[in-house]
Amino acid sequence: MDVRLVTDGGIEDRPIEELPELLGDAGNLVWVDIPSCDKEAVRVLAEVFCFHPMAVRACFERNRVPKVHAYPDHVFVILHAPERGRRGHVHYIELDRFVGRNYLVTVHGPINPAVEPEVALRETSSTGSASWPTARGSISRG
Repeated sequence: MDVRLVTDGGIEDRPIEELPELLGDAGNLVWVDIPSCDKEAVRVLAEVFCFHPMAVRACFERNRVPKVHAYPDHVFVILHAPERGRRGHVHYIELDRFVGRNYLVTVHGPINPAVEPEVALRETSSTGSASWPTARGSISRG
């Protein structure tokens, strides 16, 4: 699990232990990226963010269709991206998002076993197609 603080100067990696403090400062923009929804991720989603139990459950179950759920303090979105597989088969890569006033939480998967794990992490990886110089220019604190 990666905790990142987005500032005017760039993106800083922060330890998970600082998450409650970072979220407590309304001037911060915090991005939590969860590569796979394990027990620690479920704990953070449920106890630190206090997300609805059904939304947390959706993060560790495969969701066949996109969804949007609006809550009083955040929006939960399930989206899929197509990935070409062998012989033209299309696999869907799921990325769940919680978007609040001063945070973004991205949860990957569950990852289809037919797809390489790196593919599922491509959209949020610093070494993938969304490189940091590009991401810095596109993130707004407004």
